[in-house]
Parts: sequence; C-alpha cells; structure tokens
Amino acid sequence: MDSQRIEEIAQSEIAGLRCDSREPGWILYHGQRTGKLAVLLAGKLKIQIDCDILYTAGLFHDIGKGNDLHNEVGANLTKDL
Repeated sequence: MDSQRIEEIAQSEIAGLRCDSREPGWILYHGQRTGKLAVLLAGKLKIQIDCDILYTAGLFHDIGKGNDLHNEVGANLTKDL
C-alpha cells in the first residue's frame, strides 16, 4: 500500500471539509488520530490485521460527514477514490 499516496488523497479530499463550527481540517486531523488510535489498539490487543488498511479506514471514516447518512455517503465516496 502506498501510504504517502493515501495521505495525499486524504489531503485533497478531506482537508477542506467542514463540520459544524469546527475549524477547516478538523475532519482530516480527526481521521488521522482515529487511524493511529485504531492501529495502537490493534497492537495492544494483539489483533492480526493489516495496519495500513486499518489506518486508512480510520483516516477516511468521516469523509461523508455533514450528510444525513454520512456512513453510506462516505462508503460511496471512498469506493470511487
């Protein structure tokens, strides 16, 4: 997996998204923190998983934020990426 390319895609697709009154970039930074936390937890729980995929899932989990069904919208957006 090309993690640098994944981060570039996240920057271009998520960095400008707004969520309520939070500052621009909040969704991206939240995704980065979520991805890192998921990887950390998997390690502590000794779960055998591809950490690149786990981090990427955390990174993009709120890409559809701001829509009523943000989980479904997010799934469709990431499928197209």
